[in-house]
Amino acid sequence: MEKRINNILSNYRNIAKPLLEDIKARRADRNLPNNFLNEIRALNDHIARCFRSEISDIDAELTKAEGHLRRLIYDCFKQLNIYINDILERKEKKFYSDLWLTYDKGRFWVEYSKSRKYAQQNVVNAKKAESVDPDRAMSFYENAFQNYRKAENLLLEHKYMLCRSLINRYWLKASHFWSWILITLILSVISTIIGIYW
Repeated sequence: MEKRINNILSNYRNIAKPLLEDIKARRADRNLPNNFLNEIRALNDHIARCFRSEISDIDAELTKAEGHLRRLIYDCFKQLNIYINDILERKEKKFYSDLWLTYDKGRFWVEYSKSRKYAQQNVVNAKKAESVDPDRAMSFYENAFQNYRKAENLLLEHKYMLCRSLINRYWLKASHFWSWILITLILSVISTIIGIYW
């Protein structure tokens, strides 16, 4: 019993806790959602029941505690994948320009797009495996998280490129606007000249 409890608590401390802290840091209110708190409460409740004198099946309680821990970690990966995917989509929408394709001799774009693709593939595979093989689904969600984090870290490491990309994007918009003004002005002059001499 003691070994299983230590294993559960160790997994909570080493795996779930850092993920929970990451979720708290990403939320505006800096609090955990209720479903996470419910899993933590249930996990602790089943462990506490093992120390009651009237308990008859300690293994069943520990199995339930392990199940709550698995669901907690599962939910953490799911939530973090959603958060990071949303962040990446917002940054792409705001900062993307052709510079992303050529920056660092194209290596940035290859790494970034590969990480995004692998993350999305792993999420799809995880959803397919959820009802069939929960452990495999957990592995897919973790792989998705690792790849999303890799893509997020690439953007954080290349803030200078993002600023250049944003300037490049606005420059292209401005140059298209001024090109349109110039062409409109030239066509107006030509149509005026034609109108005078016809």
